[in-house]
Parts: sequence; C-alpha cells; structure tokens
Amino acid sequence: MAAGYADVDIEFAKGFVRYNILPGLYIGLKTGLTIMGLSANPIISKLDLEDIMATFRRDPQHPKRVPFIAAKEPAQAEQVLKLLKIA
Repeated sequence: MAAGYADVDIEFAKGFVRYNILPGLYIGLKTGLTIMGLSANPIISKLDLEDIMATFRRDPQHPKRVPFIAAKEPAQAEQVLKLLKIA
C-alpha cells in the first residue's frame, strides 16, 4: 500500500502477532489508512502492552494473532468485509 500499488491489504489467514503489528499500525493510522479487524472494529495503536506481554508469556510459541484489513478509504474496508462474509 505504501508504494501505491494497492488500495486494500488483508491479513485474514493467520493474522499478525499483536506486538508485530504495532509499528505498521502506527504508520498506517498516521497516514490516514482505515485499519479494522474482521469484526469491523477499528484497530487503534493504543493497546494494552501489559495484556500483550502477558499473552506472549503464557504461550510464547503461539502468541495471539490479529487478522485485519487496511484500506485507503473506510468504504473499501467495509466492502472487503462484506465480500468476506459472502464467501
């Protein structure tokens, strides 16, 4: 998306580990992208770091992952969500 080759990016098969998503999430939000989870909830950069690290400590081999949609416009993200629910 940063290079301008795509309007939407979807990570739904596996998701990103919560602490790995933070740098890209911060940059994406600052540049105006719409970033939301597959339940249509916005993903924001203000996360509970204690919760993230507690989840990692409980199972470092299988930390919690976050599937998401990043889009240039909110309508694009919503359209992708609709398509995923139909498929």
